[in-house]
Amino acid sequence: MNINNTIFHEAYVSANWEPFLSQLPEWEQIRRNVFSDGVSFFVQKSTQHSIALRIANKKALEIIAQNNDTEVINDKVVFDTFDFPFEISFNSSKKKKRSPIAFNHFAVTSRNISKAKKWWGKITQCQEILEVKKVFDPLVNGPLDTIHFYKPEELYLTVRGQGDKENAFHHLGFEAKSMSYVQIARNILVAIGWDIFWEGVIDESYVLHFEGPDGLIHDVFCTQNVLREKA
Repeated sequence: MNINNTIFHEAYVSANWEPFLSQLPEWEQIRRNVFSDGVSFFVQKSTQHSIALRIANKKALEIIAQNNDTEVINDKVVFDTFDFPFEISFNSSKKKKRSPIAFNHFAVTSRNISKAKKWWGKITQCQEILEVKKVFDPLVNGPLDTIHFYKPEELYLTVRGQGDKENAFHHLGFEAKSMSYVQIARNILVAIGWDIFWEGVIDESYVLHFEGPDGLIHDVFCTQNVLREKA
């Protein structure tokens, strides 16, 4: 069962993303320190990064819990094997149309990428569409192993083979509907003075890396057709 037909994303962050989010198409501030496009949410109140996925299918939530030897408690599955808070819960909200620059991506690092491949596949119930070995990565300025799970416009998870922890937070990302929206995002970043770190084609996507308000390198990306055909 694929959970990603009815998935909502939430990011809890400590830094101020307002200059960027307030200018993205179809994003708006819905209450103090909360921005949304109607599907995904950025909440600026946490002392550390936190990710939450909300799905509108209780059966799928039960399957995820069973696959990971845990329990559904109060319509929620909380994973305690991370260095950052992560949970999946039931949400009966009716899905709305996403922004053409949609928050649907996060990346984690793992010291055991083979183990992480199986583990994240069971959690996301999402198609693995790409595995690369020792390919140049601009963030480490050298070779890196990565595994990519993808459901177009719904979820893009990257597991990076680096670090000394099993599941450490690495960065957030936005999928642009087309290259024209990547340019829109770039124009916004330039206007607000957030540094462009690197941009170009990597892992079958055009990726624009930028330095966020938290000092980490995040991204806006547009997947190429070859990647969508695999999903």
